[in-house]
Amino acid sequence: SGNNFVELNQQDFKNFLLQPRDTVIVPFFNSSIYQAKSVTVSGQVEMPGEYFITDETKLSDVIKAAGGYREDAYILGGALFREAAKDLQIQFNKRKYADTINEIISNIAGAGASTGSDTAIFLEELRSQNAELTGRMIVEFDIIKTEIDQSKDTILVDGDQIYIPPISSHVYLFGDFREPS
Repeated sequence: SGNNFVELNQQDFKNFLLQPRDTVIVPFFNSSIYQAKSVTVSGQVEMPGEYFITDETKLSDVIKAAGGYREDAYILGGALFREAAKDLQIQFNKRKYADTINEIISNIAGAGASTGSDTAIFLEELRSQNAELTGRMIVEFDIIKTEIDQSKDTILVDGDQIYIPPISSHVYLFGDFREPS
């Protein structure tokens, strides 16, 4: 119900056990500033939230720190979003866009045809794809598999976002059906 504060000296650190949801405050005495690195975990884990990481923290470490998966977690649908991956996707799309324009121009010049509205619509759709990019990475979320083969356990970086969806009992049908739903 209330907040309890405990002040510790450095020699007391080894004998003090932290509890879940404890907050540690370290006074600032050094002139150099250390930028804390963190990741966010949401969805079907026991304790969603922000977790601080080091340069060696792996995905399985954070999932365990978050209390593990809930019973209704759909780990095959787990997602890891990374800003650097999104930047690479954007660069790839820009190259693909430029290559497509060059191919269209060379085809028009070779055939003596003129550009039509279909080409303009196609190019606009290519360009707008950058807005839909998420930076989603394909990683292994099965903790048992990463314990057997640690090379499958992804090292996390600052700003990563992890989402574990729930198992759904619904099936969605899209495409050429009489009644897509």
